[in-house]
Amino acid sequence: MSLRQAPSPESSLGGCATQLRTGHAREFWGFYEHYLTYVARHRTKDGHPEFEANLLTRFHDEVIQARIAGSHWVLALSVASAIEGVVKLGADFSKTPSDFTMEDISPVKQFLAKLNPVELRGRLGSMVARLQEPSVARYLSRLVTSGQLDSEHIEAWNAIRNRVAHGNLFEPWGTEADDIKLTKLIELLYRLTAFRVGYTTAAVTQPPRPSEGL
Repeated sequence: MSLRQAPSPESSLGGCATQLRTGHAREFWGFYEHYLTYVARHRTKDGHPEFEANLLTRFHDEVIQARIAGSHWVLALSVASAIEGVVKLGADFSKTPSDFTMEDISPVKQFLAKLNPVELRGRLGSMVARLQEPSVARYLSRLVTSGQLDSEHIEAWNAIRNRVAHGNLFEPWGTEADDIKLTKLIELLYRLTAFRVGYTTAAVTQPPRPSEGL
């Protein structure tokens, strides 16, 4: 019997350096060229550079720390959350339709206006208000329609996000089925990052498997 060990920090901190080991050096260098250019050119609202950290790199920092921890559940939770965060960084996200139209929600608002107790009305009102916000799921679906993502990316995100967000654990050692979904989830994070940094000529096609490190 052999024990499966968590990867060392050296391999975990390699980012998509695994591309170099799998024959995708061109994608590796292309991705990082755009990533570093993004970091160098990024400015705050006040016009100041953010060389040490910005919102995009902070999401990646969290994912790296989760991978070092060696827990599939923590990694899945971090990557799924980072994907949603990276989506919301784009100016185009604000133009994404919500899951429901105003016509859909109007009868619900009328019902809530007469609902008691007030605490229940307020809580349900907050939930309804969120239904009018731009939808991450719709944004991702639009990328599938345009051919920039495939349906397996969205299926993995939906399945893992809903699973880990409600306290459902992964097996500590990781199953083959979980690894496949988690690999798709990591690939989705890479592709969205590529879009954000302007690297659209070729998305990262073969991200490292969870057992190989990020």
